[in-house]
Amino acid sequence: MATNYIQKLLLLKYGILTRGAIAIGKLAYDDDFLYGPLMVLLNDLEKKAKYPRILVHESVINLIDECEPCYEFPAHCKVSRFFFKDLSDQLCLNYLGFNMPSVLPEDSHMVCPTMSDISEHRRVITELMKTHYDRKPDMNIEDWKNIRDKYVWVIQYHNDFCLLHDIKDYIIDTEVYDSTHNN
Repeated sequence: MATNYIQKLLLLKYGILTRGAIAIGKLAYDDDFLYGPLMVLLNDLEKKAKYPRILVHESVINLIDECEPCYEFPAHCKVSRFFFKDLSDQLCLNYLGFNMPSVLPEDSHMVCPTMSDISEHRRVITELMKTHYDRKPDMNIEDWKNIRDKYVWVIQYHNDFCLLHDIKDYIIDTEVYDSTHNN
């Protein structure tokens, strides 16, 4: 899943959070435009994304999952390493975990991230949060809250991933980000 890799690379190397959507469907194009039902579906999904995540339409799951519809993602399911459901019950790409050793088949040729990847994710997210957590004097309060909420979502994703894979030493302390800070 190249999209998982690109999403992780943009964040870890450049500090860029991404959002979007993927789906499978009918699409037409000419030299200037893409159009069709798939574009409408992707536009609707992307609007729901709000946080820095890439939402996944069930059409993708249906194509990948040969075993059964796997929305709860038991460990044996092929799609569990690629996707997760977040707290808002949205299906998302799992850019941290798609190639974690604990979910890879033994004969996999995928490059596995090291704990230094998880540590780097924690470092980048923490630095970005420090930079963007405090509201700038000229920033509208609602805009600031919108930005802050995106970073809080990424911290929650990171921490949930660490808890799921029993790597608690890499959890980001959220107490320093008191919700009343700088309101």
